[in-house]
Amino acid sequence: MSFTVDQIVHKIDKPFLYVDYNELIEEDIIMLSKIDIKNDYFGVPVSLCEGLEVVGFQKDEDINGTRDDIIVEGVCILNKTGYFNHVKWVLKIDDKGIRYMSDFLEKGW
Repeated sequence: MSFTVDQIVHKIDKPFLYVDYNELIEEDIIMLSKIDIKNDYFGVPVSLCEGLEVVGFQKDEDINGTRDDIIVEGVCILNKTGYFNHVKWVLKIDDKGIRYMSDFLEKGW
């Protein structure tokens, strides 16, 4: 059984934005965008602004090749970390942290 963002993207009223988990700056901060616009899951441009609530996602697979996407929830903030100054926007991850879709579907949002 696959656990994909496709299963929840229509049920949650927040933009779903791609993030690369290799771009984690701090435990709860991940790079989001160099510019003020980022396309969402559907390809629709989203204007990034301070405090915008979003869901970050990345497609992933388990060791058997079964899809189990990674998701986070959080808010957009300006990058004031002092690192990667070319990145304007970062995602401040909420207290639930980084999760796999399989965990989300079993335990709830």
